[in-house]
Amino acid sequence: MERFINLGFCKKSMADGIKPLEILVIDDDSDIRKILERLLITSGYGVTLASSGNHGIQEYAKSVEKGEPFRLVFTDLIMEDGTGIDVTRAIKSKNPDTAVYGMTGYEADKDHERLKAELEGVGPDGILQKPFSFPLIKGIAQQVALGQNHKQFAADYLARQLQDKSQS
Repeated sequence: MERFINLGFCKKSMADGIKPLEILVIDDDSDIRKILERLLITSGYGVTLASSGNHGIQEYAKSVEKGEPFRLVFTDLIMEDGTGIDVTRAIKSKNPDTAVYGMTGYEADKDHERLKAELEGVGPDGILQKPFSFPLIKGIAQQVALGQNHKQFAADYLARQLQDKSQS
């Protein structure tokens, strides 16, 4: 298990009585894990990294056992050792309130449509296309940390991006 946290933020948060948001990042691509780790810890969040779906499910189960389940999970959807579908199903069955965002590099083709159909019954909070937008990732984390509507934030953000593309 790799776990990183921004200690400066933690000291300030503890002084303010605020526990930082703990985020689980699951991806079999070490570069994606490192990018998300750096982005999230510099934003003040605690980050635990997992290199496969099964590893991520184990890390989530450990957090539940400690009584401190992750409130936000970013998971790759296509991995060899446990898919993002498996991850989402396992997490949502333990705690449906945990925000789970799938990440995929698939474009809108028949594989993407098949993946979306498989996810329908599993209930992720959203699917993010790689390469993803840093402001979107940070915004989702901020909304979860504040207990605000992260799904609406993500939907509005993505709608604005589509609108900006259509106007250019």
